Amino acid sequence: MKCWYIGKPFLVSRNFMRLFLIPLIATIISCNSHRDTKSNSDVAVLKSEKIALPRFVQDYLSSNLHGWTLTSDTSKMNYILADINCDGKSDFTGILQDSTANFATFQIYSIEQYYVSKQLESYGDKKKLNFGLQLIDAKTPFKHYDGSLETFKCGAVERFNLNNGGKKIFYANEKGFFEIEVGE
Repeated sequence: MKCWYIGKPFLVSRNFMRLFLIPLIATIISCNSHRDTKSNSDVAVLKSEKIALPRFVQDYLSSNLHGWTLTSDTSKMNYILADINCDGKSDFTGILQDSTANFATFQIYSIEQYYVSKQLESYGDKKKLNFGLQLIDAKTPFKHYDGSLETFKCGAVERFNLNNGGKKIFYANEKGFFEIEVGE
């Protein structure tokens, strides 16, 4: 096969072309694959039943949270990817289940080049989940009981209860990580 480069021919072996083109095509296909994503500027909310967990979450679960997996209850939003700590990197908040059917909500977030986790809530041994997660974006004001409004610099994660109005809001700012409980 002849290729032209600045008017001069050079020969390229078929093996070289295979070595070069196969990874290139695989990269293009993976970058253009369809994802069920709602985008809010830099924030992505992903339905876990449609796509696999990101690599940083998979790696962290296998190395630091042994035995915990994403809950298999797909009737609710069970994880969110968003930059919760305002460092420009995606963070994970998800409802996880261990091998003995205990449930908990964890955040896996970045600190410089590392990832760390924080258990937000523990639900014990449950037969069925009656709650889900959703993102409150940074532009959406949250109304407190006293009527005051608060916006979250990088957004927040809301754990909502399907059976009643109870929910918790988890957020971070320059002072740390916080939660607000609303209702039961």
